[in-house]
Amino acid sequence: MSARSGFWYACSPPSAPGWCRFFDLLTCCTDEDGLMRDVALCCRSIAIDVRGLLRIDTQEGSAEKLRPSQTDVFNALASFLVAVGSQPYCNLASHPRHLDALAIPDTRYPIPDTQPMTFREPVDLVALNAASRDTLIEHLGIVFTEAGDDWLRATMPVDARTRQPYGLLHGGASVVLAETLGSSAGNLCVDMTTRMCVGLEINANHLRAATQGLVTGTARAVHVGRSTHVWDITIENPVGKRVCVSRLTLAVVARGNG
Repeated sequence: MSARSGFWYACSPPSAPGWCRFFDLLTCCTDEDGLMRDVALCCRSIAIDVRGLLRIDTQEGSAEKLRPSQTDVFNALASFLVAVGSQPYCNLASHPRHLDALAIPDTRYPIPDTQPMTFREPVDLVALNAASRDTLIEHLGIVFTEAGDDWLRATMPVDARTRQPYGLLHGGASVVLAETLGSSAGNLCVDMTTRMCVGLEINANHLRAATQGLVTGTARAVHVGRSTHVWDITIENPVGKRVCVSRLTLAVVARGNG
């Protein structure tokens, strides 16, 4: 089920302290049985959206005029938590009817499935790959392949250019892929006529060896500010298992500054 869909569940409105307690319980859920985690993450996503809307309404002095859609979502989630015992470690398999009730879509009060775009404009992968010619990026065989509103993806071959003497993907090559993705993504967020993003700090954890094929890196925005960016990069092998996770911090500087 989509964490951005509306849900309807008949119940009485919880109190304001009840909302806070409900949100806190969701944030401390752990993965004791997978299903609980998935539902908790879904509920937490909705709770964050609604709490943000509540905060905006309060600032405008119109908390009493809360739209039914927001109240309905909170009521649904609060009732669900009460129904399963108000415990973050409940076994949802014993409460299927409550899970089914929560999953009924309510088309009358949908929550918009929209996210702000991080990049300044749609990503031109052809231009990115063209700019990589005659650089380390091209030498290692890195190719930009996909992009979304706030993520960028590229592949790199595990071959003689990127292996270490023991036949494994060199950790340094993974870091090159990570910084290439993070730096490129960062520069897609700024006005390149006046500013540019440069690496400030990078760390990497090498989780699994790779010996052949392509590894795929995906950079996602963590923080995009006026003076610094933070990007998380995950590198996976051909079967989707993580080879490396990296975090890159960028400084946003004026063009021409060394």
